Amino acid sequence: MAYDAFDLSGKVAVVTGGNGGIGLGFARAVAAAGADVSIWGTNPDKNAAAEKELKEINPSASATICDVSNESAVEEAMAGVIARYGRVDACFPNAGIGTQNQKPFFEHSNEDWFSVIDVNLHGVFYTLRAATRQMVEQGEGGTLVLTASGTAIQGAAKGQAYAATTRPRPWWFGARFRDGTSPSPTVARLASCTIIGNGTGQIGSGPCVNSRRDGTSPSPSVRE
Repeated sequence: MAYDAFDLSGKVAVVTGGNGGIGLGFARAVAAAGADVSIWGTNPDKNAAAEKELKEINPSASATICDVSNESAVEEAMAGVIARYGRVDACFPNAGIGTQNQKPFFEHSNEDWFSVIDVNLHGVFYTLRAATRQMVEQGEGGTLVLTASGTAIQGAAKGQAYAATTRPRPWWFGARFRDGTSPSPTVARLASCTIIGNGTGQIGSGPCVNSRRDGTSPSPSVRE
């Protein structure tokens, strides 16, 4: 499988939660476009299966065991990517979990709450920080891709911790549509933000992209 719309040869992408679902789908696409892809996950069997599949697309693909809620594990995993590929050009901190229980909100324990927050919010922070540090050092910029969910606006019964973590992601770097307007949580499911690194330690966010398949930008009032 190859993707000819654009060429990512020589670029390196890190995808957390990349052994299944949205993460694996994203990894397939960038691998097909020629990028070297490093997927991170906590399930060894799923990692191995995803790595095998991705290697059939691009033999340079690799999988790493990493719990993104662990700051040290993230730093170690990112160092491994840099040692293996020499650079980081794109990062998709996609790893996320739900509460996965049937308790009403008032019965949620601190563990129920923080187990989700630690992965979905802190894990994104740890991953983005490690990636952007490398991008700035390279001095060539890079791309961050962040996801949100409709539950940020609609709520989620018995899943309040998950809902609380999904809205902030695209807004961390000033997500914008191509026309310059800010996305509403009802449409900002996927935002891509260009990070400009000039080697000075400064990070600036360029316009984020949130577009339909036909390339047009949805109005912030449109529900998709």
